[in-house]
Amino acid sequence: MHVRGFDEAKVLSDLARLPERHRVAYASACAERLLPLYAWFEQVESWGDSTVLEHAIARAWNWIKGQTDRIAIRDAIAACEQVTPDTEDFRSGLVSRALDAATAIAQTLDSCLDPSPETVVQAGEIAWDCAFAGSNHRSTSRGRSTSLTWQPLTSSLGAASSC
Repeated sequence: MHVRGFDEAKVLSDLARLPERHRVAYASACAERLLPLYAWFEQVESWGDSTVLEHAIARAWNWIKGQTDRIAIRDAIAACEQVTPDTEDFRSGLVSRALDAATAIAQTLDSCLDPSPETVVQAGEIAWDCAFAGSNHRSTSRGRSTSLTWQPLTSSLGAASSC
């Protein structure tokens, strides 16, 4: 499958047609997909706290349901910042993925405070970059390269998912 890149203009256009809570659901789904990478980093490096990020993404899902206020969102953003690794402090390649996870979740929480398409799209782009950055081809078991083609998922919200 050939990965063409994150089409920000297309995603922004799709997000603009959605209600605010559905936009934040998009950001939440994208960010939540990165949690296992943070947990893997935490296990390997014995640093971080994935439960902070799990609680933070739960806050975003609760905001979507109208059950979280702005103060709780701001507190969750601050908590995410406390467990975001600095790439200069770790040798493992996993640090970049953990940084992506923490940043995408903090960006999702920012989306709760400002659910504009321009704010929301950033969480999707972080998840996209985490998944596809630097990788256009996948090797087969016989050493041949196969072309990868991006096919967006259609969510239950009716919009294509780019994360």
